[in-house]
Amino acid sequence: GWAYDLRGCLVGAPLMEKTEGFDKRDVRLGVLGVDVWEGWIFITFNPKAAALEEFVAPLDGDVGFLQQGRCRIGSKLVTTWDCNCSSMSRNPYAQVPNQRARWP
Repeated sequence: GWAYDLRGCLVGAPLMEKTEGFDKRDVRLGVLGVDVWEGWIFITFNPKAAALEEFVAPLDGDVGFLQQGRCRIGSKLVTTWDCNCSSMSRNPYAQVPNQRARWP
């Protein structure tokens, strides 16, 4: 497959050197907007997105008293199910975090 460096620049594209007019310097991954609010990491693909501070200002007014930046995981439950990928994808509980399927 294609490979990119940490800046998002294309460094390897197998067989593309045989493609006329292809220059890997013209290909790069899109830039993401990343910011942190109260311990939550927010990522956007929208280069025109408002600053996170502006976006969460109303939310901070509603739930700021919860001090989410000070919250920690109180407990964690991990379960393993004996199933195949078909039954896992049809199970509504399969989307619960920390659920793992053990494939036969």
